[in-house]
Parts: sequence; C-alpha cells; structure tokens
Amino acid sequence: MPEIFNSKINKESIPVTPTVAKQSNPIGLFSAYSDNPTGINFANQEPNENIVLFLRRHFITNVGWIFFTVIFLLLPPILTALVSFSGASFFTITPQLMLVLTIFYYLLVFNYAFVKFITWFYHVGIVTPKRLLDLDVDNILHYHLAETGIEDVVDVSYSQKGFFQSFFNYGDVPIQTEAIKANFEFEKTPHPSEVADITTDLRPKQSKGGATHA
Repeated sequence: MPEIFNSKINKESIPVTPTVAKQSNPIGLFSAYSDNPTGINFANQEPNENIVLFLRRHFITNVGWIFFTVIFLLLPPILTALVSFSGASFFTITPQLMLVLTIFYYLLVFNYAFVKFITWFYHVGIVTPKRLLDLDVDNILHYHLAETGIEDVVDVSYSQKGFFQSFFNYGDVPIQTEAIKANFEFEKTPHPSEVADITTDLRPKQSKGGATHA
C-alpha cells in the first residue's frame, strides 16, 4: 500500500507553524478531518514542514457499503431459514460442498468490505504551508498521488449538494492551480468551508506590484 503517511514520527523534527492552528490533534483510525494533526508524516516531507490539514472523505460516505455488507452477511442464514421453513428442496447439496460454497461466499463478502474500507482509508488529502497532496486509491493495486506547491494555487472554493451534505457538513473543495498544472479536488471532505478558508490563508500574499511574499 502507498506509504503516504506513517504513524511513526519524530515530533521534534516538525515544529508547528505559528500562523496555523496551535492545538495539536492526534489522528484516530476513523478520523476524516484533523487540523494540525500529530502522529503522521508523508514521503519526502521536509524537516520543518508541518501538516496543517489531514483529510479523508466523511465517514458517513461509508454507510452504503457497510449496509450492503451487513445484508450480504445475513443473506445465507435468512435463505436457509426460509427454505427450511417452506420445506422446499430444489436440489441436493452435500454438507461438504455446502461448507466450501459458504466459505467462498463469505470470502467474497469480506473482500468487498476490505477493498471498500482500504479505498476510503487511503484516499487522503494533505495540506501543508508548502504544498497540497491528493492521494486517490481506486483499489488495492492502483493509486495516484498528485502534488502541487501552495504558491501555485489560484483559487479555492467549496460546494455542498443536497440535504445530506448540508446536514452532515461535508462537500467538495475544488482547487484551481496554474493553467499548466492539473487542478485538485478534495472530495466529500468534512467542514469544506473551513478547508477552503485554511487553504486560502496559506497562499502567499499578493503585493500591489504583483510580487508575492509570505
């Protein structure tokens, strides 16, 4: 799996930037939003580069596949009970074959749930005072890491669509970069307005003469 973040980190080597949130927040297993997080780092992270935001898709986006996983787990005993209650018997299966089929079926269900969880767990966005990173995981064997400097950010906005995104306070944060670079988007992230505001504040300030300064 991509080693974009690691729980083993030397806290003394990554000081907190005074211009961002001062309170450090440890990341839990199911954390989807953390400002100024502790306990993680990423590949090629510079010694004085702290992580300002750590993002995943809102955990509520997992409800769909969790629901179907539970249904799939309960389906065999429910069907067995219905067949036994009705007394119907369409074909005869030996106990040994039934055991093999049952094990194979549950392996498929657990594989489905595992892939969905890994896809959510490793689909992360990271914001630092120097860069943005977006790790997209389609499955266990395929992922794509995009990176751009914070100085290349041109515009940051956010959008929330529908009742559920507004109620649970999550949405998309599209980030426009320079024309020669690919645009970024943090999808279905919690607190999208805060993500947009923090990312905007990290951009270098534009002076009247067009030059930038931190």
